[in-house]
Amino acid sequence: MAHNPYSAPTSAVPILATAKRPATVVIAIWSFAGSYAVGLLNLLVKIGLPRSAPGVAGMIIGASIAGGFLVAIYLRKNWTRWIMVILMAFAVVMTPGRFSSMAELSDRLIFAAQGILQLAATILLLLPVSRRWYRPNNSFQAEGASRLGSFRR
Repeated sequence: MAHNPYSAPTSAVPILATAKRPATVVIAIWSFAGSYAVGLLNLLVKIGLPRSAPGVAGMIIGASIAGGFLVAIYLRKNWTRWIMVILMAFAVVMTPGRFSSMAELSDRLIFAAQGILQLAATILLLLPVSRRWYRPNNSFQAEGASRLGSFRR
């Protein structure tokens, strides 16, 4: 392979890893947390506390998964953003059927509020400000180098 005499492109303004979490990420975390809290409260009001061991285990596992996603977003884990995008895509596809099967208006309003909060949070995590915060040091690297760097987090 021939030697390339040109240097790699550089940014006029250096892209630095910011120590401070962008407002978009903070708002996204609170939106997800609010959505999960609304869902949990709705579940407790409609069904009540679980009375069987499998019910308690299911509630603990569900809360652990939701909490784990929130912590991973907070800790700057880039893979969590993409899992949220995939889950949101499934939710968008499934929403019309789920929404039409709800008989009560209160269920529809709560479901819509949760969906709006989750969609807004997912969009906020995909904005350029959030993207730079999650992947701060791989700008202008070779294609293979940026892919390898994403697996380290």
